[in-house]
Amino acid sequence: MRATLIPDLLTPCTALEFMRAVRGGLETLTGTTPTDAFVAILTAQCALESGRWRAMHRNNPGNIKASETYEYLYTQFRCNEVIHGKVEWFDPPHPQTNFRAFYDLDTGVLDYLRFLSGRARYAKAWAAAAAGDPVAFVEALKAAGYFTADVGPYLRAVVSLFNEYLRQLRAPERDTEPPADEQLEAQAVMSIAPDPERLLHVAAVQAMALGQDGMWDAVREERNRNLREE
Repeated sequence: MRATLIPDLLTPCTALEFMRAVRGGLETLTGTTPTDAFVAILTAQCALESGRWRAMHRNNPGNIKASETYEYLYTQFRCNEVIHGKVEWFDPPHPQTNFRAFYDLDTGVLDYLRFLSGRARYAKAWAAAAAGDPVAFVEALKAAGYFTADVGPYLRAVVSLFNEYLRQLRAPERDTEPPADEQLEAQAVMSIAPDPERLLHVAAVQAMALGQDGMWDAVREERNRNLREE
């Protein structure tokens, strides 16, 4: 493998930190100032997939895998994948546990934006995000095979998060209330996407059903259970 292995590390961030990185990344990528809606859509989708960034490893918000030809940094961590309808677990140094890694959030977010915008299969989703349409964005991601969960719960969760982050962008000093419906997000438990360059770390997302405070307790319990079963 051409990339350089570095130790795994969780790199959580706040929503405002992530949105700042997204805005800067979009400016670099497009050469224009993105709308608040564009930033909020991409932030909402990443927040859902990473358990509000508590499960973000090495500043990789999309949990994008490191292929054999990848030449930057990568890390390894235990993860699962749905294969033929069955959840399969993989441990380092299995190739399925190779993920892109970055030393800072800005670089990781820019890589995620380039990944999403640079592939023809996600062109409609990218255009919908740029247009500020979270519904069309999610539907296009589903059609392109980005996620395999039911589109309804995923869509409702992304729209809910989109509205939350759009409020923060437009009036950050006034948006101090917690999300109105944590259970709405909990419904959006996802399966692994078939894209060979991407692998969703689902444990933390599934744990959102217990709320933010119980997330890591649930993750630890799931891992302990799997160890006992092995």
